Amino acid sequence: MSESNGCALKNTDRELWRKNPGDYYSPSIHVTQKGDIGINVGGYVLVASVERWHKALKQLEKRWENLKQFLEIERIKLFYLVEGRIRIRDISKITEYSRGIEQAFFVIGNKIAELEKECDSKKGKSHEKS
Repeated sequence: MSESNGCALKNTDRELWRKNPGDYYSPSIHVTQKGDIGINVGGYVLVASVERWHKALKQLEKRWENLKQFLEIERIKLFYLVEGRIRIRDISKITEYSRGIEQAFFVIGNKIAELEKECDSKKGKSHEKS
């Protein structure tokens, strides 16, 4: 918006999109006079440059990927805890590493490999006895 005659404001924004054309309460996207992008949802408008919108979405995407990896670690830990194949103290060791998600996957992978070797060796001993 820009000032006109010192008292009234003139809308200089150019609307690019509106969810429901003609409904001025519906979500919309506009370009300001300065070239920034404004997004209006529920009467709350966020305005930023294209570069800032891009950076914000890129950061959000990275956070989402990290969250998905973290949740996968927690799912694996819970699965092995419920199955009785991993002990609480092992969980706490894994959790120490969950700050570095790649390290946590490494620790979990090693623990799974240990458990598989342990199972295989028990199977081998039971076959020897028969």
